[in-house]
Amino acid sequence: MIVILGELGMYMAACLTCVCVCAQIKMIVILGELGGRDEYGVVDALKAGDITKPVVAWVSGTCAALFKSEVQFGHAGARSGGDDESAQAKNKALRDAGATVPDSYEGLEAAVK
Repeated sequence: MIVILGELGMYMAACLTCVCVCAQIKMIVILGELGGRDEYGVVDALKAGDITKPVVAWVSGTCAALFKSEVQFGHAGARSGGDDESAQAKNKALRDAGATVPDSYEGLEAAVK
């Protein structure tokens, strides 16, 4: 079963804890973006044990650090509001909380398999 969650008006972690009760869902794959703090809610939920399925995650925007000035990304013009909102910081936090986070976007497919 594949469930795609997007802009639902709910925090990401709340959505993910809801899908954990479904036995048909074997894995959660997260595609996040730089800026904002939603991914840190997932980090907290992973650490608390509220997300009980394996998580594979990637936060896009790692190339933002290559630009000298602020660059907008994503459909809503996502941009990092500080170091902790960078894609690198979020990927590290998710990895440290127990999610499988590949070293690059290209590694996402292998991480899901």
